[in-house]
Amino acid sequence: TRKFSNLPMQGYVGKFSNLAIFLITNGVDPVNHVQNVGTQAATLSTYVGIEYFHPDLIISIGTAGGVEANGAELGEIYASKKIYFFDRRLSLKGYREYGLGGYKSLDLSTIDKKIGLQSGIVCSGDSFDDNQTDYNMFIKEHCSAVDMEAAGVAWVSMLTKTPMVAIKGITNFV
Repeated sequence: TRKFSNLPMQGYVGKFSNLAIFLITNGVDPVNHVQNVGTQAATLSTYVGIEYFHPDLIISIGTAGGVEANGAELGEIYASKKIYFFDRRLSLKGYREYGLGGYKSLDLSTIDKKIGLQSGIVCSGDSFDDNQTDYNMFIKEHCSAVDMEAAGVAWVSMLTKTPMVAIKGITNFV
């Protein structure tokens, strides 16, 4: 186990065959004593992990809500082909695309079918409520899976030029 200074993130190292596997968790918020969630915690965890471990590939793995209207089904596992922020709405001139993100993922299409993954768009945000504005964004951007971390991870991965993919299992519908 690796503790990162005074940050709540935790790092773990393991081996599989001849590969080193690094796991970073967001840890627990020191004030509210709940698990850190959302794009801020994911951004910091990703940056710390890249700086400390220098990985060849980043995988944001976890659960997500599915967008049934876009074809998602409970129990499906999605590999991202693109990742958006769904609640970074910036109407200032020139900022719309920056707010959305639209980060391309590592292309896993050659192995997706072999291991039973669906290819889809993952949308991330820091809101966890039911509102029409966010739902309209899910439909417009063709989101299959909705989580709270992948876009933060994708942004840091883009900045550091570290290949990245999100793999998300659908546990409920948004």
